[in-house]
Amino acid sequence: MPFELGLAVALEKTQRGRHEWFVFETRPRRVWKSLSDLAGTDEYVHGGDPRRVLQALTNALVRRRHQPTVAELEEIYSDVREYAVEVKRPGGE
Repeated sequence: MPFELGLAVALEKTQRGRHEWFVFETRPRRVWKSLSDLAGTDEYVHGGDPRRVLQALTNALVRRRHQPTVAELEEIYSDVREYAVEVKRPGGE
């Protein structure tokens, strides 16, 4: 994660407002053990629960023109989860 996050932060610095990044974590303050450079950045803690991940997403996306609802995100999550089961089957079908 540190490498990918570094790329996201660098992209924000070079794109001047055209790129945003967020940190999502399963446990509070765990991110500081590995990424002390993020001081001043709030992470979105979700506890590893899919519904809480979706709630954290709605909190992170509050600045967007269309803020998705948890219900909309749950529907997308359900579709992706079904598709993931199909993809994981032998032969990918």
